[in-house]
Amino acid sequence: MSTQPKRVLFIEDNEGDVHLVRSQLQEHNSEFELSHADRLSAGLLALARERPAVVLLDLYLPDSRGADTFHNLLKQAPDVPVVVLSALDDEELAVDAVQHGVQDYLVKGTFDCRQLGRILKCAIERQVLIDALKHAASTPAAL
Repeated sequence: MSTQPKRVLFIEDNEGDVHLVRSQLQEHNSEFELSHADRLSAGLLALARERPAVVLLDLYLPDSRGADTFHNLLKQAPDVPVVVLSALDDEELAVDAVQHGVQDYLVKGTFDCRQLGRILKCAIERQVLIDALKHAASTPAAL
């Protein structure tokens, strides 16, 4: 297991939520390092500079709303695992998000620090498997 922290890009405009998630990640373990963008546009710029291990994404930002938020992010960075973190407990939106490539959909305030760490680790590992499957599907079978 790598000793270097995994970078989590949290795209969230509420500073209180950023502080809470940062505290939860530090409380659980030091495996994650949180960076922050307060708008989708700033998050997309951060993604262009350096690929994080995982993105935590709020759906309601000053420059993007609802499903458009994850659609635009996934269009720009389809190979980065994304976990939605929203105040909106909407099962239909959650299913739509996962069907379009989001790894998980969390409702703010419904998980603890241990669960958050596990969810992020699982999202990263699922993306590794997805990438391996895509690579295998695009590689001609050996004869």
